[in-house]
Amino acid sequence: MTDEQLEKRLKVLSVITRVHHMLNPLVEEVPLARMLIREIVSIVPCEGCIVMLVDGTNGKVLAVKGTLRAFPGMPLNLPELILSLCVRGFQSIFTGENDSIALALSEISASPVNSVICCPIWVKDSVQAIILTTSGRKNAFSREDLQLVEMLARQVSMALEVALTLPSHTFTSIRDSLTGLFNRRKYEIDIEAEVAWAERFNRALSVMMVDIDHFSIYNKVHGKEKGDAVLKDLGYTLYSSVRALDGVYRYGGEEFTIVLPNTTIEHATTVGTRILHSVEETKFNGEEISQPGKILSVSIGIASFSLNMESPMDLTKAAEEALTKAKLNGRNQVQLL
Repeated sequence: MTDEQLEKRLKVLSVITRVHHMLNPLVEEVPLARMLIREIVSIVPCEGCIVMLVDGTNGKVLAVKGTLRAFPGMPLNLPELILSLCVRGFQSIFTGENDSIALALSEISASPVNSVICCPIWVKDSVQAIILTTSGRKNAFSREDLQLVEMLARQVSMALEVALTLPSHTFTSIRDSLTGLFNRRKYEIDIEAEVAWAERFNRALSVMMVDIDHFSIYNKVHGKEKGDAVLKDLGYTLYSSVRALDGVYRYGGEEFTIVLPNTTIEHATTVGTRILHSVEETKFNGEEISQPGKILSVSIGIASFSLNMESPMDLTKAAEEALTKAKLNGRNQVQLL
């Protein structure tokens, strides 16, 4: 095996490991699609990659996520060959020549299509989605590329099957009922897995603690109902400010935690600064009346995993210490430890 082949094998293992850790019983369609696309394009030499949610009974395309510029004319119905093989037949499509499937896709593509990988994602007896990757080059994909996309599709299929069989109390036990984010219990489960992964594969891992400044004053002036609305709005701001593979949790009260896999403390600082500005720019009801400076702000503490840490909770404690530092230094800032 050449060095190039070995490097690609390691990248494939890394992608599969990341997707495995990111999948959970509470799979959500849009973040899931974005995560799949990001991982596929990081290793498969494709020019177009989309995930299509489909109606398995008639092949109608319900939603499309991905490099839409590659398919500006994506129709509401799949080409008949893809419908027949992928949706009805549960088969993957792999071609590197200018065959009928490639020609059908070329008609709705912004540029010619010669190579295609198309894999179904199914639950029980029905296809729920399709992963479609394309390239204008002939024979752009290898059998290993096909196997990778198929493995990812199967992982998603299994996660969806589990989600449908779990009792409803399982969902609520790891979700915060107010914000809809994961809760502290889920954080403690996830941080153990993320630390083990970072330690084994020598990957960067950062944790961010976010706390609302002077939230007790806001609640006292405006009441609990408006305070709850702030928590919901902030949860949405945090969730929309990070990647699909990052975890956002309500840690307790007005405190939130963000887990940033494969992220150095320098990059985490950039994310934290972006969140700081996003919160400042968000209009919170009544902030100009109750909050110092007339804006609602947050303080952020960031820490990164180190091999000399004895347990995952050491990383959490380090982020908490950085948050305390941000509070003591005047709030509305990012501090590191």
